[in-house]
Amino acid sequence: MHSPSSRAPIVVIGAGIFGVSTALHLVRAGATVTLVNDGPPGNGASGRSLSWLNSARRRSAVYHQLRMIGIDRYRTLAAQSPDAPWLRFDGGLTWDADDAFNDIVAVHAHERALGYDAELLAPESVAAVTPGVNARAITPQGAIFNPGEGWVDLPSLIALLLQNFEALGGRTITEAGRASVDLAGGRVSGVILGDGIRLAVETVVVATGAGVPELVAATGRHLPDATPISVLVKTKPVATGLRAVLNTPRVAVRPTPDGALVLDSAWSEEEVIR
Repeated sequence: MHSPSSRAPIVVIGAGIFGVSTALHLVRAGATVTLVNDGPPGNGASGRSLSWLNSARRRSAVYHQLRMIGIDRYRTLAAQSPDAPWLRFDGGLTWDADDAFNDIVAVHAHERALGYDAELLAPESVAAVTPGVNARAITPQGAIFNPGEGWVDLPSLIALLLQNFEALGGRTITEAGRASVDLAGGRVSGVILGDGIRLAVETVVVATGAGVPELVAATGRHLPDATPISVLVKTKPVATGLRAVLNTPRVAVRPTPDGALVLDSAWSEEEVIR
C-alpha cells in the first residue's frame, strides 16, 4: 500500500458538499488534490437542499444507523463552532394531516422503540416547546418533537470546508466549465476543463451530483439516473421566532442564517415540467 502523498495527484470534479468534503478528507490524508467546478461552489443540489439533520419516522435499521452517524459528525462540528448561525440543533417538529392516513402516534412509538429521542405533543403544548409555531396549525392527533434534530446551511459549510482545504494546500478551480475525463488505454489519464486546459492525473473523483451519469457515460460506463426534481423556495428575511425544522403535511420549513425561511415540498416538485 502506498501512502496518499506518494500517489499521483487527484482531481475531484464537483464542488458541492460531497465533492468539497471528499477533497478535504483526501488532502488531510496527505494527497495532492485539485478541486474543479463548472461554476461557483455549491451551485448544484447543495445550494437547493433543505438540509434537515434527522432520522425521523420509519427507516431501515441500516439507513437509520447511517443517518445517526452523520448527525454525530455534525454534532462534533457544532461543538467546534458553537456560535455558528449556519449549523443549529434546535429540534424538529413533525405532524400529519387530519385524515385516515395520520400515523403520528404509531411513528412516535416506533421512534421511541429505536431509542430516538421523541416527544408526542398535544397542539396546545407545541408553542411552549417550539417558538414561532402557531398551535392552531397542528392537527388534533398532535405532533412529534425530536429535540436532537437540526439543520445546516450547506453553502456556508462548503465555504468553511473550502477554506480548510486550501489552507492545507488544496487547489480550487471554479468557473471551469464542464469538465470531462480523458482516457488512455481504458484508464484515466487526465481531466479536460471547459476551456480546454488539461490536468494530467491518474485518479478522478466524480462528484457532480445529477451530472454524474452523463459524465460517466462519456467514458463508456453506465450509471442509472434516478435524480429527483428538487425545488427549494427561499423567502426574504421575516420576523419569526422559528428555530426548529418543521415537517408539516404540506411543506417542510426551516430558518436560515440571515433570518429568511426555506421551504421544500414533494407536491410542488411534482408540478415541475422538465
